[in-house]
Amino acid sequence: MKVSEVSFLLGYQNYGYFSKIFYKYFGIYPNQIKGSDYNYQLKEITKDYQ
Repeated sequence: MKVSEVSFLLGYQNYGYFSKIFYKYFGIYPNQIKGSDYNYQLKEITKDYQ
């Protein structure tokens, strides 16, 4: 999904603001997660919660 789609689903009208808040919380921008090692780490984390 696009960052704008995710931010809208979470209730943010402005995806730029969502990215800023995401960065403050996680220390990485949401668009940096796609196609990176973070994507693998997130899959491993979410697998533990299923």
